[in-house]
Amino acid sequence: MINVSETLDNLNLAFEDKGSRYLMLCPFHSEKTPSFSVFKDSGHYKCFGCGVTGSLNDLVFKLSGKSLHYDTKNQFKLTEKTQYQKHIIDDYSIEGELFSVFSNQKILDYCWKIGFSNEFLKYFNVQYSQQFRFISKYLLEEKPKKYFYNRIIIPCYNNRKILNYECRDYTKKSSVKVLYPKGADNNFLFNFDNIDIHKPLVVTEGIKSLSHIWEYYTKNTVSTFGKILKDGQKEQLLLCDKIIRFLDNDENKIDKKTKKPVDNISICIDEMDSFYSNEYEIAYSPHKGFDPANLNRETIKQVLDNRKTSSQIIIDNSHIFEVEKQKFKIFY
Repeated sequence: MINVSETLDNLNLAFEDKGSRYLMLCPFHSEKTPSFSVFKDSGHYKCFGCGVTGSLNDLVFKLSGKSLHYDTKNQFKLTEKTQYQKHIIDDYSIEGELFSVFSNQKILDYCWKIGFSNEFLKYFNVQYSQQFRFISKYLLEEKPKKYFYNRIIIPCYNNRKILNYECRDYTKKSSVKVLYPKGADNNFLFNFDNIDIHKPLVVTEGIKSLSHIWEYYTKNTVSTFGKILKDGQKEQLLLCDKIIRFLDNDENKIDKKTKKPVDNISICIDEMDSFYSNEYEIAYSPHKGFDPANLNRETIKQVLDNRKTSSQIIIDNSHIFEVEKQKFKIFY
């Protein structure tokens, strides 16, 4: 594993430990207050002053002209080699027969029905299997016995490694529509390897919703494997210049604590404000119980074109609160 702090020491950079990241003065522009962060888990860096971003290896190369490499003791060191190659390494292998979804019209019809276009299916290498199981390279001594049946399989990459698979039931008979390998990593954003961090990024909850954004609006989109952001996903979002959260509308559900309809907008604002210092935008499905996967091309475009900044939403809600407060005063 990369020793980030040791690498920063080798670069003669003074830094402070801030939990999940190291904070220091930016080496690329003059500043008095530290705004340059290097994240411990990934090694990625971002300056919230000048906006420069990149990987740990990029930082090493820019400051020293050298690259990071392993030595014979599996320790990281700086060398004069400047070539840096990424390799695809699968953390999970699949035991079972995999087939192209294009070889079975029934399965292809299912994919089309849930919004997966031919372009999407090819780009993300979606396949299917009637019976299979996962073998983890980390659990070779304990071969799993559990089999999956009748699923389309979507490989989920992060840093060009397959860390997870999303498996969707194409028969619609299983009580669990979506399954993942036991213990698989989902602490990353699906499709993050393929985005431009300097362009507006649309963030959705699931791959099914992502497919509609990807097809109808922009390829610069990621999904989160669920409603709540994980620490690794937050680190990835911190590298992005402009974020658009496209939220599901869950107002058809009742919050167990408040006994009121679920307010995903307030939940999102609290979450984003806890770690993201830049302005961000929110797009919200207008129909109760609908997420982006339920919307057609025109509605998705309309919702995204009418998105609002978080500060504007807060101002709008404050106005509503003031109106209600005035009504309360008049009543009494």
